[in-house]
Amino acid sequence: MPVRMEPGTPISELAGDRESLASALDVAPTAVRVIADPDSAQRGRVEVVPVDQLRTAKPWPGLSAPNESIAAPIELGVMEDGEPLLIWLPGDHAASRNAAHYLVVGMSGAGKTELLLTLAAEVLSRHDAELWFGDPRKGAQLPEWLRRGATRVATTEDEVEDMLDALHQDVARRAKWLGDRKFKQWTPEAGRQGLRYRVAVVDEAAQVSAGNRAITDLTEECRSVGISLLFGLQRASYDRFPTSARANIGGSLCLGVESADDADMALAERTLRAGAAPWEWKADRPGCLYAEVPGTDPTRWVLPGRTYLVDEDDRASAVAACRTVPPVAPATTPRPEEPPVVQQPADDEAQEERQLNRALNLAEPPDDIDPTQPIDIPADMPRLAFGQLRTPPMKTEEARAWMRDYLLRLHAAGTDTIAPSELGDVMEATGLTSSWIQSELRRLCSGPDALLQKPSRGVYKIRVPQPA
Repeated sequence: MPVRMEPGTPISELAGDRESLASALDVAPTAVRVIADPDSAQRGRVEVVPVDQLRTAKPWPGLSAPNESIAAPIELGVMEDGEPLLIWLPGDHAASRNAAHYLVVGMSGAGKTELLLTLAAEVLSRHDAELWFGDPRKGAQLPEWLRRGATRVATTEDEVEDMLDALHQDVARRAKWLGDRKFKQWTPEAGRQGLRYRVAVVDEAAQVSAGNRAITDLTEECRSVGISLLFGLQRASYDRFPTSARANIGGSLCLGVESADDADMALAERTLRAGAAPWEWKADRPGCLYAEVPGTDPTRWVLPGRTYLVDEDDRASAVAACRTVPPVAPATTPRPEEPPVVQQPADDEAQEERQLNRALNLAEPPDDIDPTQPIDIPADMPRLAFGQLRTPPMKTEEARAWMRDYLLRLHAAGTDTIAPSELGDVMEATGLTSSWIQSELRRLCSGPDALLQKPSRGVYKIRVPQPA
């Protein structure tokens, strides 16, 4: 639904009132999104998803494009609005999309390793791709299908460091191969001529990345020569992963994390400001994530998704059923093109039905809602004032002083913990949004006179600094 605010009132004011709008429509708080118009501070749109597609994980429908090119999208799960969760690895000049590296961030139990294994299976199923996989912590637990299918597997710190060094040494050779054939970047045609796209995954990357300059160099060099890097981390803090390398990685898949600080290091500010809150999940909803996918509409990055629930035997069988292609090193002469894989054409009607069923689960409660139809607004529902009738916002320093005094008054009255959702009085008094409240709470956790302790399960503890 398009929205236009009163002159002088930015659309961000409405974003701070998402919970009020969700309450008026009687939907989940996360079901409402306010998307700003990039060309206007006054206009935007409100989107409402009435059926929670993420309540339970959907069963894996199988490999998304077996025996096709790695240039085809990889489907990892489903978005909150029922659309498939897709990522792309190679670049596509026609689509104005560059090749992508990804950070995959999530606390223990959030589903990070399962996501990487599903992605590894997808890579192994593509005829023009090869997989390099390293895990210096849990390498001994890697499944047999991955060990057999990957071109290179590293299971110790030394082996992973050797793998990263080999990637670096191969950059110049791949660049020359592409340059000699007039390729500006890897394309499926380069794959047909003998250069397979390489996907290098390092799970538990903190053990080998902290302070490692080679990681930064690789993130700068690899994209243009047909290599995508994916690093799995529990936190992407500077002491676990080089800040400069993080700046070179355009894609992020952020699962549940421990705190808002962890999310700050994994997601763009605009995504967090629009309402992304992966710390609300922690490890309670494995597979739930926010996906910042290069080359896609950034206004959808705030939309949560959830990876498919995959049976390990099904994943192994699906990889085994794909055509096996032995690893091919870059050659100096074109490789003979292999015969195309003939696939049985699917019945159009059946294919259309499968796509619909993949996107929507109409049996989910509430049963009387068709998520493909607009929400009916009750005729007698009162008009709601968002933003324009709120108290004019305070200046930043005045608002900070008011909030600090409010927290001290709470503490003096015997309240020693506070959740962001309990600060409606602060929003009303200062005229500022919930996004500002979240940011200010995080700020009050740092510094020598920090008033708050970093949140545990979304709750902040008030601690009054003692005089020296």
